[in-house]
Amino acid sequence: MLDPQNSVCFLLPGQGSQFPGMAAGLYEWDPVFTRSMDEFFDAWGDRGRTLRQFWLTDEDEWRMADVRHAQLLLLAVDHALACTVLSWGVTPSLLLGHSAGEYAAAVLSGVMPLAEAARLAALRVDVLAGAPAGGMLAVVGTVEEVTPYLSGGAAVAAINAPRQLLVAGADESLQRAGAALRSAGMTVMTARARTAFHHPLLEPWCAEVLAEHARTDLAEPTIPVVSGYSGTMLGAEFADPSFWALQPCRPVQFSAALQSCLDQGASTFVECGPGQGLTGLAARRRTAAGGRPTVIAMTPRGVTSIARQRGVMLRARELLCEFDIPSPAVARSFSAG
Repeated sequence: MLDPQNSVCFLLPGQGSQFPGMAAGLYEWDPVFTRSMDEFFDAWGDRGRTLRQFWLTDEDEWRMADVRHAQLLLLAVDHALACTVLSWGVTPSLLLGHSAGEYAAAVLSGVMPLAEAARLAALRVDVLAGAPAGGMLAVVGTVEEVTPYLSGGAAVAAINAPRQLLVAGADESLQRAGAALRSAGMTVMTARARTAFHHPLLEPWCAEVLAEHARTDLAEPTIPVVSGYSGTMLGAEFADPSFWALQPCRPVQFSAALQSCLDQGASTFVECGPGQGLTGLAARRRTAAGGRPTVIAMTPRGVTSIARQRGVMLRARELLCEFDIPSPAVARSFSAG
C-alpha cells in the first residue's frame, strides 16, 4: 500500500487540458469511473445524453474546445478519475484544481453536492458562451517581462510557473499582444480555449450566475483544498458564493498554490484529469525534503486508444497500490503512454 510518508495531492486540470477521447476508453470498463461519469450525465438529463455521445465519438479538437463541451466534460472526467483512485484506497491529503478543476475539487471535498455542481457548471457555461469572442495564449516569460507588451485589454490570466503564463483577452487585443510578444522574441502558443477565461472581460457574465450560487448550501471541506485562485489553503471563502461564481474572471495563481502544496509536505502528485500539464509543472519543483516529487498522469495527452488508456490506468494502480511509491530518485515521473 501507499507509503504514509508520501503525502498525496490530487491535481484536477481545467480548460485547455481537454482532448477528443480523453479517458473514454475507461467508460464501461472500470465500474467506478463509469458510475461517476453516469452520475453527471444523468444530472444533465437530455443534455447529458448528448454530451456522452459527443465525448465517446467526436474527434474534432475545435469542437471539443467549446466551453459548453469542454468544461462539463472536464468536471465529469476529473471527478470520475479521482473517484477511481479513491476506490483503490489512496486517500489524498490535499486537492488542487486548476480553473474549472476547482469545481471538481469542491465536489470531492464535500463543499458542493454533485448535483448542484453539475447544475451550476451547466448554467455557467451557457452564460459564458454568450461572452465576446476571445481566447488565451501560453507565453514563456515572467509577469514583469510579459506585461509591457499587453495592450488594448489583454492581461495575464494565469501564473502556472514563474516563467509559464497564460494571457487572455478579446480576439483583437489578443492578436496584438501575441504579435508584440513574438516580435520581442518570446515563445507564444495558442491555448485550447475560445473564451478569454480569467479575464475581467467576463465579469458581467459571471455576475449573472452569482444569485444561483447564493442558493447553494456549501459545506466545510472534508479533504483540505488548496485554492488555485488565492494560492493558499481554502479557508472561510469556501462558503462565499462570489468565490465560486466569479472564478472565470479572476486570474489563476497555480504556481503559488502548487508551492503551498509542496510546503505542506506533498510529495506525490496524481493528475486526475486529461493530460499531464499539471504534473509536468509539479515535476520541476522540489519537495519540502529537497527531492523531486513523484508524479502520475492518469490520462496523458496523446493516449487515445482504448488499449493504451486502460494500460495507463492499470499501471498507475499498480504503482500506487501494489508497491510502495518509489522514492523521487527512482521514479521522478510516470506516464505509461
